[in-house]
Formats: sequence, C-alpha cells, structure tokens
Amino acid sequence: MSFDVLIIKPSGVSVEDLSEVAAVDPLGDISFVESAINSAFPGAVNGVWLSEEFSVEALINGTPAESAQITLRFGNSWSEASEANFLSFLSSICRKIDAVAFSVSDNSKLAP
Repeated sequence: MSFDVLIIKPSGVSVEDLSEVAAVDPLGDISFVESAINSAFPGAVNGVWLSEEFSVEALINGTPAESAQITLRFGNSWSEASEANFLSFLSSICRKIDAVAFSVSDNSKLAP
C-alpha cells in the first residue's frame, strides 16, 4: 500500500487541514530541504529509502523549493510502531524546515 504526504509552508496562518491553505511561502533552498529530508530518510530524494517495515520516496518541487512530496510504501510488516516511527521522522523534517505535512488522501495535518 502507499500513502502520499505533501509538505508545505502555509503563509502566516496555523492550519489543521490542507483545504484551509490559501497561500504558501517557499520552503527554502533545494539543498536545504533535501538535507532535511535526507537526515530522516537518506537517499529518499529522487531515490528510495528502505527499511524492513516501509520505504520512502521524496520529490522536491520548485526553485526555491515550494513543496515536497513524500510517498510512503508499506506492506505486511507495517504496525502502529512503524506509523509512530514514520510520523516522528516526518515531524523532524517539518521542524527543520519550519513546514507542515498534510495527508494527500484526506487533507489532514500529520506533522508537526
């Protein structure tokens, strides 16, 4: 199964749902955003990061970076602990780049 996440920096407002976002600020320089993602998921940007429980692929959009998309893929070994681990890594990325992660499937805020 797969799950898509969008990382953006909503302009000047604290939002809990992606549908509430009216405008976004840049995330920053591409190398800065790539470094933040790679600190949690080495090699995931334009590649794949693998663990025994799940894999992560990431793309950065725009120059400077306007958004990042993370695709999480998981199978039978996925568990509540796996989810907590993924969300912890995702929160770490968001804190480093001062951004917010949303679920693409239901627009809900995931991190931080």
